[in-house]
Amino acid sequence: TTTLNDFVDLVKTNYPADKYAFIFWSHSDGWRSSTKGISSSNDGTMTNNQMATTLNGKGIDIVAFDTCQQGSIETIWAFKNESDIRYLIGSPEYTPGDGWNYKTFLENFYNSYRRAADLGVAAVKSFGANYNNYFSQDSTLLVYDLNQFNNTTLQNFFTYINSNQASEKTIFDNVSYFSGADFKDFYEYANNSGYTSKSAVVSMIENMVVYGWKRSVGYSYNGVGIKHSTAAGYNLIDLNQDTSPS
Repeated sequence: TTTLNDFVDLVKTNYPADKYAFIFWSHSDGWRSSTKGISSSNDGTMTNNQMATTLNGKGIDIVAFDTCQQGSIETIWAFKNESDIRYLIGSPEYTPGDGWNYKTFLENFYNSYRRAADLGVAAVKSFGANYNNYFSQDSTLLVYDLNQFNNTTLQNFFTYINSNQASEKTIFDNVSYFSGADFKDFYEYANNSGYTSKSAVVSMIENMVVYGWKRSVGYSYNGVGIKHSTAAGYNLIDLNQDTSPS
């Protein structure tokens, strides 16, 4: 976190701008407590919360992840609650090792209105163009507006889930996994849940997704991942503990 903090300070001192975006490139697993290898070194891990708290107050408008599995509720929760970041770009799936095509990404952004949200749209468009006919697995990238994320809406949904674990786990277990990943599609789950106010959760996700692409769906995709792994040590749905800000 010291390196991250110092790097941001160095860039802002030497390269002043009206808006700032920070792009992480390395390996990651999207889960709150174990986001791995973001520093692209061999000296341990940096969690979602550590990244979020370090970037808080730094004047960063956008955080983007050219990494795996960061388009998750766990990542969004951390950055919403621990930072003032507005936009987050990430994929809930494993991503191709070749990463983003930065040439087409920056060309798309240059030819846009160059607002903060346009950076995310440019990233998604170039990613979709690059991987539409390449990469054996399904591939996905989305830009999320964290101002549309509502803690109360999500927490009320979790409260219902944990009060109705038997029936909800059956629904949750039948939700699609993301390709090659141990994350399930939270948007699909919200749509199929027995929660009577699920429309509020579904609407929140739809409003939060500024722009999304999934090869098997196209540019109308609203996905977001949520961790589901038997290795996590939970007997039922691993939601509340995964997304706890503590």
